[in-house]
Amino acid sequence: MSEFVRLEIKDGIGTIRLDRPPMNALNKQVQEELRAAATDASADPEVRAVIVYGGEKVFAAGADIKEMADMSYVDMAARAADLSSALGVFARIPKPVVAAITGYALGGGCELALACDWRVVAEDAKLGQPEIKLGIIPG
Repeated sequence: MSEFVRLEIKDGIGTIRLDRPPMNALNKQVQEELRAAATDASADPEVRAVIVYGGEKVFAAGADIKEMADMSYVDMAARAADLSSALGVFARIPKPVVAAITGYALGGGCELALACDWRVVAEDAKLGQPEIKLGIIPG
């Protein structure tokens, strides 16, 4: 059982829910729970389509900056590759995948949404790659 990400299946729809308040920051644990949920949704014949949802106030606000504070360049490069790999699993789900975006979808959260086949976006949602202001290339 995952702590922050769960796959709920009802009427052929697999909903992958992120639940790591307050901002659904994508730390290593969330990254691996996302990978597992996407893999499970891909493999489950009961799931005919997938919705990725972060909650009413935030979809996912990107990488967990606190987790990265003490990382070296080498650690950061490996972390970025691991996150890209986990999000790539969403791009390879062999079923329609929809990102239901409310609130913030920033950085890695925006990349998660982009890995889905379609994005449904609330009028007040905020999407972006704020890392470019720090001279960091988005994943």
